[in-house]
Amino acid sequence: MDVPMSRLTYISLLFILWHLLLYLYHTTQYMEQQSQLYYL
Repeated sequence: MDVPMSRLTYISLLFILWHLLLYLYHTTQYMEQQSQLYYL
């Protein structure tokens, strides 16, 4: 297995995971805001 290739795959996987975490974080914040508005 090529070293640069595996490194590239590793970086891309980290990139995807990071974006997934950001997406989840924003969606949860949005849901919390919606629920707060709903309760108000």
